[in-house]
Amino acid sequence: MFGMDGRRLWSSLKGHYAVHFQDEPSIAYSQTNLCETIKTITSAEPEIVGISEILEGQEGEISEYLKQEKLKHYCFGSGHRTKYSNLTIKIALASRYPLTVCNDGEYPLHNEMGGGGGYLHCFVPDLNIDLFCVHLALPAKRELYQQQLRFLSEQVGKCANDVILMGDFNYSAGHFLKNFSSLTLLSQQLKTCSMTPGLHQLKFEAIDHILGRGFGTIDLGTICGRSDHRLIWVKLKET
Repeated sequence: MFGMDGRRLWSSLKGHYAVHFQDEPSIAYSQTNLCETIKTITSAEPEIVGISEILEGQEGEISEYLKQEKLKHYCFGSGHRTKYSNLTIKIALASRYPLTVCNDGEYPLHNEMGGGGGYLHCFVPDLNIDLFCVHLALPAKRELYQQQLRFLSEQVGKCANDVILMGDFNYSAGHFLKNFSSLTLLSQQLKTCSMTPGLHQLKFEAIDHILGRGFGTIDLGTICGRSDHRLIWVKLKET
């Protein structure tokens, strides 16, 4: 959630307005606290992490935090632009192991709220793993959502190595697993969103997922932080 406060309804509404419905980037940045975001991430002690909803211009700050937490290798991918402030929404992969960015072509996007927060594919030479981090469009944008799923399925299908696919799918896994027949749902439908009071009572679902090929789950869980989404983590074993 762009490092914003999703733990209260009013601050969540203010944050979404600042990002999506006004044209001054500094107002959007003023709502964020990336230090708190990184604290939540590092409490899971990850070797590899995917991060959604980074605002254009925050890359340097978040990179410094990641390096301090031994996640010295990181890459950013781009999503849609915001309608009024024209900021690009970013995603990231960070790792304790070197990463190589793979150029897979153009990920389908619409430059509007819910138009897809980004796509990033990296290879980890030390582990021989293909990593994917994604933020899909809102399912109500049905045609775009299906285009993104097809693109993602095609790219995963090209990989001969073990695969980890993680991100915000904005949907429960039952709606898209058929697109990834070679992958296993490693995060097992952990509920993640929404953690915002008022919205939590109306909708609390598993929309963030970790899938993989060549791995099994040893342990898993969630961590509540500043976001309206819970962080999900899995400890994996090779199969």
